Amino acid sequence: MDADIAPPDRTLVGGRPPTPPGTDQTLVGGRPPTPPGTDQTLVGGRPPTPPGTDRAPSWEPYLSMVGMTTAARETAAGLAEFNAYYDDVHAGEVLAANPGFGPPRRYELDGEPDSATPRWLALYPIATGEHVAAYLDRQRDPGRNARTYTPGPPSWNDASFVWRAVWRLAAASAPPPGPVTALLVAGVDPPADATDAEMAEFTDFYDEGHVPDILEYGGYRSFARYEKIAHLPAALDGYPRFCSMYTTDVPPADLDGRAALAEAGKNGRLSVGPPIWQRRTTWWRLWFTPIQAAVTER
Repeated sequence: MDADIAPPDRTLVGGRPPTPPGTDQTLVGGRPPTPPGTDQTLVGGRPPTPPGTDRAPSWEPYLSMVGMTTAARETAAGLAEFNAYYDDVHAGEVLAANPGFGPPRRYELDGEPDSATPRWLALYPIATGEHVAAYLDRQRDPGRNARTYTPGPPSWNDASFVWRAVWRLAAASAPPPGPVTALLVAGVDPPADATDAEMAEFTDFYDEGHVPDILEYGGYRSFARYEKIAHLPAALDGYPRFCSMYTTDVPPADLDGRAALAEAGKNGRLSVGPPIWQRRTTWWRLWFTPIQAAVTER
């Protein structure tokens, strides 16, 4: 291993967690790519179901984030096959191949995907840093990672990886009391030349200024900030240092979080932040809707 997988910092919103050094164990470019025939089967999900299918008891200490996009020409019948195969076959095989992984929570993008934006998002919880380290070792070692997955339908084979990354929990609040109805995912990079003191200021404002604004004005009820450990071969080669996730249990008919945040920004209600925050790079700000996940551990 290049570096130990440190335990997550469970500091709640309102307190800045330390930023561990050496957290980027990027595989692409510095490691051999995942060899043909390994975990190259694709990810999808069932068609959207009514809100309220995602009942995560807490934010996971580690996450494997897999974003996929089906072919633009895909038919409704093809999508149904793709999604059924993910839930009924592929997800269970992923769990069987990766000790410490839990059943994924799955979402569909609200809008159209592009080359850096997946239509389907799967979040696999990973129990411990040791499980993360073993997973990354398997990805680096063709012999240990060799596995045959059940062939999927044509729509599965025509889909593509967009995101594949592993994240460590850095800060979080309690999950919402009710079923999750919407997910906002934001990827943010601090300036590359930020000093340690500036990074402390950056994360202080992130957790104590920016996050409360999103929760208050966007109608979100819960927040988690993750820090990247590693990414794997996919369409997107390079990721932000931080990925924040915001959830709500407010029914979509009662609140449009995207419109509410846009209105708050237009009216100057969102905090500006210190100079180091103003120099951040926002990689993405994406809205997703939960879809039902039928897979169980097996």
